[in-house]
Amino acid sequence: MQKVHSYNRRISLVALVLLLCSSMLLVPRPAVADQLTSRTIELSDSRVSGGPTGGTNVSYSISFGISNSAGYTSGNMKSYIVDFCSDSPLIGESCTAPTSLDLSTATATGGNTAGWTIATTASQIKASDATGIAGGSTVTLEMGGITNPSTLGTFYARVYTYADNTFGSTGGSGAYSDPQNVGSDIDYGGVALSTVSAVSVTARVQEELTFCVAGAAITPNCANAASNPPALTIGHGSPTKILDSTAVDTATAYMQTSTNAQSGVIIRMKNSNGCGGLSDDSGATCSIPPGNTPFTSADTGGTTGNADYGMDVAVNTDGIGTLSPTAPYDTTGSYAMAYTGAGTGVVSTYGSQIASSTGVLSSVDNTLTFAATAANTTPAGIYTADMELIATGTF
Repeated sequence: MQKVHSYNRRISLVALVLLLCSSMLLVPRPAVADQLTSRTIELSDSRVSGGPTGGTNVSYSISFGISNSAGYTSGNMKSYIVDFCSDSPLIGESCTAPTSLDLSTATATGGNTAGWTIATTASQIKASDATGIAGGSTVTLEMGGITNPSTLGTFYARVYTYADNTFGSTGGSGAYSDPQNVGSDIDYGGVALSTVSAVSVTARVQEELTFCVAGAAITPNCANAASNPPALTIGHGSPTKILDSTAVDTATAYMQTSTNAQSGVIIRMKNSNGCGGLSDDSGATCSIPPGNTPFTSADTGGTTGNADYGMDVAVNTDGIGTLSPTAPYDTTGSYAMAYTGAGTGVVSTYGSQIASSTGVLSSVDNTLTFAATAANTTPAGIYTADMELIATGTF
């Protein structure tokens, strides 16, 4: 069993909320079944339900590759089942539904199973189609309107596929009846997911994804992250820091990532303000707007007449592996905040990608530099934005 540590704190002007997403498990099965490849479940929000914020109306993006097994007698996979369990990802073992998880009113919002018959219960998805999808293909399904579990930590999904559209009823082992009797499945696989709270969380999973953010340089395995919350205030002057048109001010946070995901990890960022920038009216308007066009320290409000808010990510110089910044955050000293309108960039469902790797990482540190400047005409006020960082591994 490996540990995943995630720590998050609210920030005065920029609060970074850490979110963990899905990781995959290798599950022993008889030789008659093949293991699904590149399987992953991405969450738009991994906070627990039942808390002060988050965890409801969540989107799950499910993806897995099916085999070219001879068991698909017509060449096509025609039905599959996804069971969610709190206790184990192992096919055939007991499966207790995660507390408060609710998919019963979830609806399909995307993927290549559009047009399929999809039925849900609180902890299960069943999908079927008379034509099906060809063996060797990647199956995708996005479901919206899900309520996350109310308990912190790891929960699991089990996926089984069938050659018929009646969940194995025409196979030698019969039809699926429950998670301990899955019937004549052709392909199978387990996926591990994790929920977090707005303060801190320790989750235990077989696959590793360790991700944390702090206000000081982070020691290996996020050991000191909890004692160094990233409480950032952007501005200059004393005793109270302020923004004005004379300077582009910056503040720095640090993130560390470790994962054994063979295909790497993606880090995304979301802004709670629908206008994408810094707001003094709870996100209704952003008088300090997002810098969709990158700006530098020379672009002060006094020079250009513009207020701006953005960030850059520095490439790591330590650890094992490389977590590379993604445009427009990839140029040191050039600050940006991807946003072109409602529902885009940092205010889209899954956020704006800020960095990624193509393989495994161990204690890789990256520096996040947040920058802002005010214009001469920027209204006085206290400007804030709640930022969320989401780490997603592909195993």
